[in-house]
Amino acid sequence: MPDMNRNAQFTWRSAFSSDPGPRRPANEDAWLDAAEIGVWAVADGMGGHDAGQVASRMVIDALGNVRKMATQVGLVEHVKQRLNDINRGLREIGKSQFDGRTIGSTVAVLCAVDRQVVCLWAGDSRIYRMRGGHLIQMTKDHSPLEELIDEGLINRKDAKNHRLSNVITRAIGADDTLDLDSRSGDAQDGDVFLLCTDGLNKVVSDDEIGQTLLAGDCQEIVKALVHLSLVRKVSDNVTVGAVRFDETN
Repeated sequence: MPDMNRNAQFTWRSAFSSDPGPRRPANEDAWLDAAEIGVWAVADGMGGHDAGQVASRMVIDALGNVRKMATQVGLVEHVKQRLNDINRGLREIGKSQFDGRTIGSTVAVLCAVDRQVVCLWAGDSRIYRMRGGHLIQMTKDHSPLEELIDEGLINRKDAKNHRLSNVITRAIGADDTLDLDSRSGDAQDGDVFLLCTDGLNKVVSDDEIGQTLLAGDCQEIVKALVHLSLVRKVSDNVTVGAVRFDETN
């Protein structure tokens, strides 16, 4: 691991793009690009009719109200608090306004204070990191399929067309108690983080995502990946965000 200059100046640059896709009448995805507070997120709503849009919008609006923090711990705790508040809110709204249906949303959040980063997530929206030409998936899908893959009962290639491909086991609003996963680390010069809803990875492979991230420019990355998804007639909404870390001296 290369030495990092803790006194270096740096910048975070980001861009997002979203499309309902050719087969969906509405976009139940939502996203947040808030570099000024060090928070970026994607959310994919569920619940049918207008419920999915309500859920994802509530999640993103709540994250947009997070305050800038001086420490990573403070920022992450504030984000978790807001998501727990929205979890309770969605449970109540489902009972009072949507005939008792469960309405909810996935979420994948990237938090940054200086060069320290934390990924938080629930569901199957993802965060990837490209570093030195090597792509890794920072998140792990909360889904029955991921459990089957872990147990060696199905391979990842066959999972894309499996009947459980749209089923998730965690989401904001799905249960009374919210269970978030997290992963933390330090950013390095030139790191690019990709946030996406599952509309992207349903039709675009990790290899293709990695090749696109090599471009480095956030605007080019998100435009190219959304365009590729639409060309392949993605059956879902698709939302993509790219966040780049650069040292400037």
